[in-house]
Amino acid sequence: MSALSAELVKLKRSLAWPIVVLLPIVLVLAGAATQLADGRAPENGWHTVWLQSVGFYGLFPLAIGIAILGSLVWRVEHRGSNWNALMSGPNSSLRIVTAKAVVVAGLTAIMQVILLAAVIVIGKAGLHS
Repeated sequence: MSALSAELVKLKRSLAWPIVVLLPIVLVLAGAATQLADGRAPENGWHTVWLQSVGFYGLFPLAIGIAILGSLVWRVEHRGSNWNALMSGPNSSLRIVTAKAVVVAGLTAIMQVILLAAVIVIGKAGLHS
């Protein structure tokens, strides 16, 4: 089994999926709620929600989300004596680190797609203009 496929198997029951799905959706909902808080739709419609949601998301929560994903991907190896078993296994350290980086990058890409879909759906449904 390759290092990447092993990482993908570990990801099945991981707590990373709620982060990947919920973080972007919650931030888009917060962006839409702040736009609708005054009771009227913004002048530029969902484009305003797009700018506000993505702008805030890129400043702080994206970095925190990536850090959480990285910690969840490395969590298994830092428990008990798993680190020793990992270093004595058939895969090199470089291959393992690369596989983990690819998994985190893939999860981050999925998070961005969910952000885009949430902005489009919430913007078109709630702020059509």
